[in-house]
Amino acid sequence: MAVGGAAYLVSKAIREAEVFAFEELDMEAIYEFDMQNMPVTVAVDSSGTSVHKTGPAEWQAKISARFRSRSHEGCIKLLNGGFQRRSHDESGFHS
Repeated sequence: MAVGGAAYLVSKAIREAEVFAFEELDMEAIYEFDMQNMPVTVAVDSSGTSVHKTGPAEWQAKISARFRSRSHEGCIKLLNGGFQRRSHDESGFHS
């Protein structure tokens, strides 16, 4: 199921649609679609790895590492699409 912009992209990729089952349900029937150039994100790969499990774990590790390193290495500020390292002086202010 897709809504908004995603629904628009899906609709543009459908080349052919055919009722596969439960024709009597009209719009609620199950359809088979012939798709071309449909942008997708794969959430579960062919070996069963789910981004819904690996993603949160990966980002939790990155966020934890970032916060652990802040107190030792100073602050990192996102500036113009890149990172610029800034250190604290003895007063606690950025130098």
